[in-house]
Amino acid sequence: MKTKSFCILGLSFFLLSSCTDKQTKKEIRQHAAAATIQTYINQIKKESEAVLASYVEKLPLEQKIAQLFIENLEGSTSFRSYESVGAMTGTKDDRPLIAGGYIFFSYNVAESREQMQAYIKSIRDYCESNENIQPYLCVDQEGGWVSRLKKLNPKLPSNEQVARDYDIPAAYQLYTEQALGMKELGFDMNLAPVVEVCTDDNKDFLDGRSFGNLEQVTIYGRACLNAYENNGIATVLKHFPGNTNTDPHTGLPEISLSQADLKNSIESFKQLVIYNPAAVLMSHARTSAIDSGVPACLSKVWVTDILRNQYGYQGLIFSDDIFMGALADNGYPPEIAVIRAVEAGIDCIMISEKRFAKAGKVLYDRAKEDKDFEAKIDQAVKRIIRYKLEAGLIDEQKIR
Repeated sequence: MKTKSFCILGLSFFLLSSCTDKQTKKEIRQHAAAATIQTYINQIKKESEAVLASYVEKLPLEQKIAQLFIENLEGSTSFRSYESVGAMTGTKDDRPLIAGGYIFFSYNVAESREQMQAYIKSIRDYCESNENIQPYLCVDQEGGWVSRLKKLNPKLPSNEQVARDYDIPAAYQLYTEQALGMKELGFDMNLAPVVEVCTDDNKDFLDGRSFGNLEQVTIYGRACLNAYENNGIATVLKHFPGNTNTDPHTGLPEISLSQADLKNSIESFKQLVIYNPAAVLMSHARTSAIDSGVPACLSKVWVTDILRNQYGYQGLIFSDDIFMGALADNGYPPEIAVIRAVEAGIDCIMISEKRFAKAGKVLYDRAKEDKDFEAKIDQAVKRIIRYKLEAGLIDEQKIR
């Protein structure tokens, strides 16, 4: 379906691009055909959006809210939910509660590829048997010292090493091999690449995770995201709008650049979202020049006004882990952060705990009393379900 759409779009572009000052009868027919094709494309899009909206509208509120969370996992052998729907709704509903996505840390990675595949299959089987929407499964496989799959996939150099030692075709091939290995294991998404430009203000924290200067970040970042996306692994550009040398796990990064310098520092994100990565992950950093005092992942200005509207980005927008010290120790405990994240326009709330029902109940209770807030949840869920349809995690026929 996706391939057919691209073919139609390509033909439309060809026909529309054959304009001359004086059109022949053949060209007039071609343009008429192009107009018909474009009308057809618009109609298909309209119908698809209507089906998607109807499906999301019919989902129970607790399922919608569960889709907003990406949480940690227990163990590395077999999967089960450790929470029930009732823990979110305040009822005795004992059906299992399944997050929209799961993130694998090193202790969730099995010793062999076969064991890893079996663990991931247990997730799929559990969700299928309990009639839950399948979650996306992701991992931090950036390269260098942030390589969760180092025991299972081929060795992956850091971004800094790739920019130094590889040309673009070789880098594309390197990331293609990683993508194929991840896909074979059963993963859907890589929480990479880091596309922050390396500066004196962030190099100690990034520690080799940046490709380098703006030119290096944009050309190698593009090769990386294309290699993964072209081979069935979603990419997550991070961390927008940047970091400092303060580790957000323990403190709150404060970016003190002027507005002009700040806009220059995030140019890499502006250039790379054009290539439609599946997601962008927001940092916890505060910027004195724009929406001062508000962490970026909780800022409507950064999330919606700039990334969504100014940059025109239509994919998923992730928060960074809301349990990090950057938020929890600075006036944004999880029960406040989740509300602020949704209000800012975040789609996927990352939570490095193995439970999310307590945070989910905060959203559930708020949505029950505030229809505008529930509408924001619906918009986020539509984007998540759209991604899952494209990723093959949901059968399109099941939502009709």
